[in-house]
Formats: sequence, C-alpha cells, structure tokens
Amino acid sequence: MFDSALAAALKGVRVVEWGSLVSAPFCGKVLAELGAEVIKVEPPGTGEEGRYRGPFPDNEAHPERSGLFLFANLNKRGITLDVHADRGRSLLERLLELRPGDAAARGHLERLRTLRESGGAVRHEANVAVR
Repeated sequence: MFDSALAAALKGVRVVEWGSLVSAPFCGKVLAELGAEVIKVEPPGTGEEGRYRGPFPDNEAHPERSGLFLFANLNKRGITLDVHADRGRSLLERLLELRPGDAAARGHLERLRTLRESGGAVRHEANVAVR
C-alpha cells in the first residue's frame, strides 16, 4: 500500500476517464491511488466492455461481477453519459470544465467522437483527461 504522502500526491486533481478494458481503466486506477478524483464515463445501456470480460465468480458472466472491471475501477466515481448526444456531450464538457477558449480540447472531443463512431479500429483507444 502507498504511504500517505504518495496517496495524496494528486489530491485536488480531477481525471475524467473515457475508455474501456485495460489501458484507460488501469491508468485511472493508478491516478486514483495517488489521490486524484477519477470520474469514469460509461455509455448508457451496456456500460464499458470490461464489464463483460472475466474472470467471473463461478465462471458466471455478469456485468457487475467482472474481476477485470472491479479491479481496474477501484476508488473511482462513475457516470453514464451518451457522449454522442448533445446533452451528454454538454455534461462531459462540464466535467472537463471546458471554458470558451478551450477550442483545442473541444476539437479533441470532436475527433474522439468521430473516431469512435467510425468503428473498431480505435474502439479501445484510451482517453484520460486531467484538469
């Protein structure tokens, strides 16, 4: 376990995690262990893909019992957002505390949305924003 100084190294830092499976969730986990406030963004309906990967207790798949998901998402807050809808995107921008001059960040969000809508090649891209 981390000592208290290490566990508070990122106190006051907000991380918005929008990714799935291993890379983004594990990165978010480490940042949370270092004291950051990590907010995991999941799509509505199914949640992120890691919920459907094992191991599972008694080998019975269940989105709330995935060992991978539970391990990688300790010490985080979570929110379900449809980032493809105007309302979801607006809420994501509020989480990121985007300001009128943050055109580069808005452009990055637009590129991510376009890439995710285009299919599988970037489906597992890890996205972690730190503010």
